[in-house]
Amino acid sequence: MNQIARSSWLLAVLALMSALQANAAPALTATVSKLNQPAWQEINGEQIPLKPGMEIAVQSTVVTGNSGRVVLHLPDGSDLQVGGDTHLRIDTLDKPSAKAPVSESFKLITGVLRFVTTKLAKTKLRDVTVRLSTATIGIRGTDFFAEVDGPEENVCLFEGKVVVKDMDGSGYPLTQARQFFHKDTAQAKPVLSFADEKQIAEWRGKWVFPAKP
Repeated sequence: MNQIARSSWLLAVLALMSALQANAAPALTATVSKLNQPAWQEINGEQIPLKPGMEIAVQSTVVTGNSGRVVLHLPDGSDLQVGGDTHLRIDTLDKPSAKAPVSESFKLITGVLRFVTTKLAKTKLRDVTVRLSTATIGIRGTDFFAEVDGPEENVCLFEGKVVVKDMDGSGYPLTQARQFFHKDTAQAKPVLSFADEKQIAEWRGKWVFPAKP
């Protein structure tokens, strides 16, 4: 290959690489839209205090203290409300192509969260899952609460539909408001029931923002 041909080949490669980079989709992030301290993110061994407007990337863990509360605005348009004493890892925020659904997955290590789908998010294609200690929640445009408290796991539906899949592969669809899934390692199988106002009020206190003095 002579010098002219080599130069032309290098220019063509550089042009192709530039085009691929220009067309590559930007990395998706979750955005802190509301915050009550103490709350921070853990990534690469560092602890970084959260601030309103901060972007949280994948493989970060959002951590809150007892009075800490965080609302994360997600790429699909939904809001993830993180309660106190919670560790929530963001595993996936992805959109492979323009026609592909937004793919989001999270690991609730301990603590509580509430997932709220906005009207705009309901119109979008998306694939969202939340993993608990032993169960996985498949989300299809909905509003629900999830909790991991030691050996206990709770999932309560407020609107829409979720399917909770246990570690043995068994699926437990929640299709009615206030229907909830409860699992304890001391139990042979999960229990499905309906939450009363007292129980919902107790759960709500774990994710709502404390009243300002």
